[in-house]
Amino acid sequence: MKLIKFFCLFIFVCIFLNLTGCEQEPPKDNTPIASIIVMGNHANSQSFDVQLDTAIQKTYSSFGNIGIVIVDGIPTLLRDDSPTGILGSYNSEYLKKSKKVCKDSNTFWSNNYLAPQTKKITDALKTYYADDPEVDTLSALCTAEKSLNTIGDALGTAIEKEIIIIDTGVSTSGALNFLNPEYQELLTYNGKLWEDETMSSKVTSLIDQLDKQAELPNLEGIRVTWYGLGQVSSPQQPLSKLGIQNLQYIWETLLTKAGCLSSTEAGNSGEHNIFIPISSSGSIECDQYVTPIPWEIPPEPEIPEQKVFFRSNLPAYLLSDEETESLLLPYVSALSNCSDKMILLVGTTSSWNGGSLDLSAARAEKVKKSMIKLGVPENCISTIGLGYNLSICQNDSPDGEFEEFIGKENRSVLILPYSSPKAQEILSQNGEDHQ
Repeated sequence: MKLIKFFCLFIFVCIFLNLTGCEQEPPKDNTPIASIIVMGNHANSQSFDVQLDTAIQKTYSSFGNIGIVIVDGIPTLLRDDSPTGILGSYNSEYLKKSKKVCKDSNTFWSNNYLAPQTKKITDALKTYYADDPEVDTLSALCTAEKSLNTIGDALGTAIEKEIIIIDTGVSTSGALNFLNPEYQELLTYNGKLWEDETMSSKVTSLIDQLDKQAELPNLEGIRVTWYGLGQVSSPQQPLSKLGIQNLQYIWETLLTKAGCLSSTEAGNSGEHNIFIPISSSGSIECDQYVTPIPWEIPPEPEIPEQKVFFRSNLPAYLLSDEETESLLLPYVSALSNCSDKMILLVGTTSSWNGGSLDLSAARAEKVKKSMIKLGVPENCISTIGLGYNLSICQNDSPDGEFEEFIGKENRSVLILPYSSPKAQEILSQNGEDHQ
């Protein structure tokens, strides 16, 4: 009888605890996340289409906290009159209690607790702007690091730390200042910094100097994700694609020196996986412009139109391989740093024996392989074989008899800028897709 009473009491207690909302603590592997969003809201920046709702809710769901640092000449952590004093940072015990109250409905908890908190953060990202005419992104990172420590101390437990940056990275003040000629030189260099031993040494030396002057943040154990690097807006003169790549190399060298962890969002686009390409729409609507950097961006190399000649009935160069490759070298500088440019290789033959589509295509592929060997990206090259086609070939039998001196001009590959009217006409006439 006593055993039955004890069992009934046990069942009653379990039901009572369930009704009052008691539940176990979060799983031990649900480590709280402390996040800082570094936001470069100024009129010289493009307006980025960054969706952070998932990342924000993930942080709150872990019973972690968030803060926002606005990037300008004196970066600051946004504060409010909440109990924590930090905009977007909530008392973790409040979050835990709210989760217990809603233990039987995660949807209710998400809609009534997480969604309002997330909206408060996303609204703040759209409404807080730079309030002085300079940008000090490096100082903003140092502020973010210190803010993470403040949030971590308040949580009072082991945490994961992350910094999300939405900024052009084009600083105009502070220790890393692109108004400074030595930094301007790096961005306007007409080549890849990391492939030039002298220039890459300059980058390393400048970052080492910042480290010695205690200007770098300590990002050990902090995961960094960066959106919008180099995507500036008027009145700032835009960077070329090469300039953006070099800007990324400078910041990547700095962040790696500071000890940051790779982003979980960046995929495998780079060695350190920090930077994420992002779409944009116009400029940020803000009254505060940043002092434009008056750099001279080198003009992108032109893509010349040129012919490469071949031996009769063969996909073999008329000149030696070495001589022909010297003719192709200008395309390396014109295309290797300009991922949005392409060329069209048009293979042709003479009319001897009726010409040959296969031979003309093989000639175009021969030139393509030589260009790739020299360093032209494969995705920048398109090929087509036309055989003997009078839309592009010379009539080498004007009197009904084959004329060798004309025919040899048709044994060739014509190199054209892909977007040129001539290339587009060839593609259109031959039923090829074209831009």
